[in-house]
Amino acid sequence: PQTMFTSTTTMDLKILSIDTKMSTVTGFDSEIEGTNITDFFHPADNRRSIHCLKTLLITGQATSPIIRFMTHTGEWVWVQIQGLMRYEHDNRTPKYLENGYGFKYKD
Repeated sequence: PQTMFTSTTTMDLKILSIDTKMSTVTGFDSEIEGTNITDFFHPADNRRSIHCLKTLLITGQATSPIIRFMTHTGEWVWVQIQGLMRYEHDNRTPKYLENGYGFKYKD
């Protein structure tokens, strides 16, 4: 079965929290909180990732293409990210982004 892990990020993509399963896949734990999530995307995947992020910010949800995500050792794992915008109680003001990662395979 595919390993799933989640993160939450601010609207400017700074990591607020990650779940413990992320460590199993990437080797990272809470030390990356406060870092921009895009810092972990492979540079060759930036264009596709940015397109997906724009869709997420416009529509409130998006699924990325399969992209490379950097591990603690500098290797790459291929993941697909499902992002969902969460809102304040007024249901108008974006609060944070919730991201679910589907682990596909390791390079």
